Amino acid sequence: MEPKYSRRMHGKLQQMSTTLVLGWIAALLLGWIATPQASALAGPQSRINGPIGSAQMQVVKGTVSPRVAAARDEGQLSGSTPIENMSLVFALSPAQQADLKNLLQQQQTVCSPLYHQWLKPGQFAARYGMSQQDLAKVEACLRSQGFTVTAIPASDDRVVFSGTAAQVNAVFQTQMHQYVFHGKQRWANSTDISLPQAISGMALGVQHLNTFRPEPHVMKRMVHEVPQSPGRPATAVNSHYTLTDQSGTEYNFIAPSDAQTLYDVTGLYNSNFTGTDQTLAIVGQTDIVQHKSDIANFRTLSGLNAANLPQQILVPNSGPATAYVGDLEEADIDVEWSGAIAKNAIILYVTVGNSQNYDVLDSLQYAINTPLVNNTNFVQVISISYGACEAGFAGSSAIQIME
Repeated sequence: MEPKYSRRMHGKLQQMSTTLVLGWIAALLLGWIATPQASALAGPQSRINGPIGSAQMQVVKGTVSPRVAAARDEGQLSGSTPIENMSLVFALSPAQQADLKNLLQQQQTVCSPLYHQWLKPGQFAARYGMSQQDLAKVEACLRSQGFTVTAIPASDDRVVFSGTAAQVNAVFQTQMHQYVFHGKQRWANSTDISLPQAISGMALGVQHLNTFRPEPHVMKRMVHEVPQSPGRPATAVNSHYTLTDQSGTEYNFIAPSDAQTLYDVTGLYNSNFTGTDQTLAIVGQTDIVQHKSDIANFRTLSGLNAANLPQQILVPNSGPATAYVGDLEEADIDVEWSGAIAKNAIILYVTVGNSQNYDVLDSLQYAINTPLVNNTNFVQVISISYGACEAGFAGSSAIQIME
């Protein structure tokens, strides 16, 4: 079998240079996962004054996905449709936001005593989350509306709950509709949601009210098989940026050793920096377990250790692992080429199952918040290749939640 990079690496490199990638999110959030020395605020102050009533509601702008306008509306979603994993997410207070801005600046200033003094997720929550009293009020309000509260994550900035489309329509004063987007069935809120005035000014919105998953960027271009050049057996792949067949047609091929040259990592290898004892996480939204032979074949043909295969981690409660063709190709490229550079590193592929409103961003959040290394330590490097122009990918509410 021909290794995938021969057909798709050129398109992938082009994508990396032209597409807005969400890796900056991981870079920012990974600034919060080591030992802190910074002096924190006094702790989250309660901000919800009085009961959370539904008599006075406020529209939260930017809570409709832009993809709704590009999809075909097929009418209301059945009221009995279960909607799980919703999250009512809260913004930082002005004081917290100012403190965070200062902390981030100090963490990146070499002469600062806070330089690279990172916070772990729980420590970040204690400094920048909601107060326990406020979270309890929100939880009680959601339960009173008939929702099932399933979690208050360690981030202390949201409450996770489940319910039905009918409950969402009634409580958040919107209409859940069915859509067809790029030939696939989806559902989403068709209008901006409303929240009680007591919390509308501090709430960013409700996450997971639609099933518009981020889409893979991989593009395939069919090519003719190129005759093997003398001295290049079919059992191995050597450095060779271009090949020309007998008709004079030129093909672009990049092998791992080419990428190692392009990124100038040979010197690191010569100094025994090969990724040994390091762990990195790739996040996605498909199942790669049943296709590991493909990844092993890539590593074999590329002269890498074929036994060092990625370990898949499934986000809890996201449904059974399921393979999706486009996402599978994206995942293959990600795990193959990260392993081609950090050739001896442990690669964790963090993914979600087939629950409709879970996606790669849930994988990212799980990889950031969970000590995945021996259930003790946090992964120091996270990579995500999904991304898009923000204005077409998500509403302003979802973008703020992402940040």
